[in-house]
Amino acid sequence: MIIINILLPLAVGLIFIFYKKIKYYSFSVITSTLCLINSILLFFSKYEKYEIKIRWVDLLNLDIVLSNTIISSINIFLASFFTFIIVVFSGKVLENVKNNTYFSFIFFILSFTNLLFLSRNLILVLICWGILGIIVYFMIRFTTQKDEFTTATKTITILGITDFCLFVGIIMFIISIKNYEIKNLALNPENYSIIYTLLIVGTLGKIGIIPFHNWIPDTSEKLPSSINAYLIAAIDKIVGFYLLLIIVKDIFVFKQNILLMTLGSFTVIVGVFMALQQHNLKKLLSYHSISQVGYIIVSIFTGTTLGLIGAIFHMINNTIYKTLLFLSSDMIEKTTKNTELSQPKGLVKFLPYSFVFTFVAALSISGIPPFNGFFSKWIIYQSVIDILINTKSLLIVFVLISLIFGSALTLASFVKVIYSLFLSKSQQSEILQNNKYEKFYSIFPMSILTLLCLIFGILSYEIPISKIIKPMLNIKDISSIGLWNAKIAFYLLVVGFIFGSIIYLITVNKPRKVKNYLLAEDEKLKDSVIPATDFYLTIKETYPFSVIYHFAEQKLLDFYNWFLGIISLLSIIIKKIVELEIFDMYIFGKKVVFYFAEKLSKLHNGNLHFYLSFVFIGILIIFLIFIL
Repeated sequence: MIIINILLPLAVGLIFIFYKKIKYYSFSVITSTLCLINSILLFFSKYEKYEIKIRWVDLLNLDIVLSNTIISSINIFLASFFTFIIVVFSGKVLENVKNNTYFSFIFFILSFTNLLFLSRNLILVLICWGILGIIVYFMIRFTTQKDEFTTATKTITILGITDFCLFVGIIMFIISIKNYEIKNLALNPENYSIIYTLLIVGTLGKIGIIPFHNWIPDTSEKLPSSINAYLIAAIDKIVGFYLLLIIVKDIFVFKQNILLMTLGSFTVIVGVFMALQQHNLKKLLSYHSISQVGYIIVSIFTGTTLGLIGAIFHMINNTIYKTLLFLSSDMIEKTTKNTELSQPKGLVKFLPYSFVFTFVAALSISGIPPFNGFFSKWIIYQSVIDILINTKSLLIVFVLISLIFGSALTLASFVKVIYSLFLSKSQQSEILQNNKYEKFYSIFPMSILTLLCLIFGILSYEIPISKIIKPMLNIKDISSIGLWNAKIAFYLLVVGFIFGSIIYLITVNKPRKVKNYLLAEDEKLKDSVIPATDFYLTIKETYPFSVIYHFAEQKLLDFYNWFLGIISLLSIIIKKIVELEIFDMYIFGKKVVFYFAEKLSKLHNGNLHFYLSFVFIGILIIFLIFIL
C-alpha cells in the first residue's frame, strides 16, 4: 500500500515525458484520484504499520527502510489531496506551458515527496530533499514564459545554500550519534548546537522564512498561479514543516527558542508590510505566504504542546486558504491576461464564484471568525500569552504585538485586493461580456477548499484537532487559557446576519436616480477610478518605513544579492592576489635566481685568503658529517 503513492505518480510522470499521444488531463485526474484514495486508506489505517526494508550498502550495514507513521500518513494524505485539487483545476493550462511538462513535474514532486515522508533513513531523506530542489529548478525553467534562467538560478542558489547546511548537519549528526535512522532520540540541542542550527537553517530555507525568502516573490511572479498554489502554497510548506517537526520533536528535545520566535515575528511584520505595497497579485500573495510562515515558526518554538498544536493547525489552514487564493489568481490571470492590481478589473459580474472564493480565503488568512484562520491564530496567541505569563519578557510582548498587528495589516492588504479585482469599475467590461470563464473543473476544487475554510473554522476541534493533530502528537487533552466556542459564534453570526438583512429589507427606501452634485468639480471626475495601488501610500511615505521600502526596492535587503556581492568581492580579491608577481612563475623564478646570483657574485672578491677560508669551512663540514 505504501509503495503505490511513490511508484504510480513516478511512472505516470515518465510516461508523459516519453509518450506524447495521450490525454494528459484525463490521465492525470485518474492518477491523482487513485493516489488520493490510497492515501485516505493509509490515513485511516495509520495505526497499522507497513514496512519495506532493502539492504542498500552491505559493507556499511546501511538499509533503506520505508514505513508509515501517523505523521507520515497524514502528510502523504495532505500531499495527495492538494495534488488532486491542482490537477482537477488544471483543465486548461496557460498557453505558454506544455501539458506533458506541467503534469510530469507535478507527479515527480508527489512521488519524491511521498518517498521522503515514508523514509526512516536520513540519507534517503537528504537525497529526496535534493531531488525535489532540482525538480523545482527545472519546473521554473520550463513552465515560465521566457525560460526564466535568472529566477531559477536565484531559487536553486538560495535553496542550495540552505540545503548544504542540511547536508552538513545530517552528516555531522550521523558521525556524532552513529545513527542514520529517524527515531525518537530526545537529544539536548545545547549539546549539539552546531548540528541543531544547521538542521534548522536547512528546513527554514524550504519553508521560506526571512532571510531565505527572496526566491519566493520572484518565482511566484513568473510561474503560473496554479503551480504557485501547488509549489509555494502547499508542497514546500508541507515538506519543510514535516522535517522541521521531526527535528524539533523527535530527534531533539522539544524546547522553547526565543530567538527563533523573534525571527518568526519579524517575518510576519516584514512579509505583511511588503505585501501592502505590491502591485502584482501573485507577488502580494507570495509575501503573505512568507508572513504566514512566521506564525508557524513562532508557535512551534514556544516549546509548548499548545504551541505545537497551533503550528500544525495553522500549517494546514495556510495551505488551504493560500492554495485557494493562488487558484483565484489563476482564474483572474486567464480572464484578464494579467494579475496587476494597478488595473481595476471589476470582475464580480464575470467571476462571481471566484469572488466568493477569494472573499472567504481573504477573511480566513486575516483571521476573521468563523473561518479556519481565526482558530489556529487564536491557539497561537494563547501559546505566546502562556509564555509571557511565565517569563514576563518584553521580547515576548513584541512577538505578541507583531502577530496581532500582522493579522490587522493582512486584512488591510486584502481590502485592496478585493476592491481592485472585483468591486472597482471595470475597464474591460465590453471585452469580457460574452464569455464564460468559470468552468466546472475550476469551480469544483475551489469549492472544496472554500468549504474547508468554513468547516475547519466551525468544527475546528471536532475534525482537524481531534482527527488529525491529536493522533499526530499522541495527546489526549488540550489545556487552554482562553475560551472560544466556534459553533456558538457561528450561530450568533448567522442570526446577526439574518436579523440585519430583515431590518435592511424593512427600512430600505426605493432607490432613485439623481444628478451627481459635484460642487463645482470637473464633470469628468464622476467617471474617475481610484487605483487600489494608491491605498496605504502614506505608510510607504512615512519615516522610517520610507527608508526600509527604498532599501527593499533597491534589492538591498535581498539575501541573494548579499551572497552575489560577497562572491563578487571575493573574486576581485582573488584576482588581485593571483595577479601579484609572486604567482607569476616566470617573473618570480627570475627574481629568485637574480637575487641569489647577486649575493653569490659579491662573494667573488678576488681575495685568495677569502677563498681558502671557504675551502677550509667546507672540509670541516664534510669531516663532521662523516664523524657524527
